[in-house]
Amino acid sequence: PKPSNRIFRDIDSKNPISKMSLATVCLDDYLEADAINESQKNYIENAIRDHKNILVTGKTAAGKTTLTTALLRSVTAHDSTERIVAFQNTTNIVCDGTKYLPVKIEDDFSTPHLINHTMRMRPQRIIFDEIRRDDALHVIQAWQCSFSGNIGTLFSHDAAAALRFLEICMLDDDLEEDENDERSNEFLHQTIKQQLTEVVNIIIHIEQPHWGQIKLRTYEVTPTLYNGDYGLLSIPGE
Repeated sequence: PKPSNRIFRDIDSKNPISKMSLATVCLDDYLEADAINESQKNYIENAIRDHKNILVTGKTAAGKTTLTTALLRSVTAHDSTERIVAFQNTTNIVCDGTKYLPVKIEDDFSTPHLINHTMRMRPQRIIFDEIRRDDALHVIQAWQCSFSGNIGTLFSHDAAAALRFLEICMLDDDLEEDENDERSNEFLHQTIKQQLTEVVNIIIHIEQPHWGQIKLRTYEVTPTLYNGDYGLLSIPGE
């Protein structure tokens, strides 16, 4: 049977995607649709209030932008006057904050130029929809230099793969090709991993285990690497 909850709309029977009314979507809709449980919802809302940096991951058309809008609704419910800047290729994100600035990424302006320009406005939260390979380093640097509580979306098959993708992007410009610098490269590798664990605090991965359904998997990124790799703690109650 097709799901009746408003969190879903049948776009194509062979390729169902999550779809909600962006004007009103909130985390309660995900709870009602059994995409999250009460423990997850409380954890996410507390993370938002505590200004944790959140990375939303999932496959194409999983509903990353929709979830980002729901997270922003929780932000503005707590404080509607926060200065929020959202970088996006298409202005799909909806935010009812009184100091919300959507910035459309255009070919005429590079991502670093747009970020540097908007940083002068001292945003309290930076939102980046669809972090791409060329953008990753600049986004992470912007998150480091700004206030915390930022949100980004990223195409990924799972939470760990998202961190590894960011790591590869950040390594691209710095990694030495000389085999004699293998020890130096390994140090750089671990340094970037440690940097990511400090910048990315929470990962919410959107899964589509069955037709017309989604599940949110929420992970806390530990500040300590385990055997040189990332530590992801699934929150209680999942």
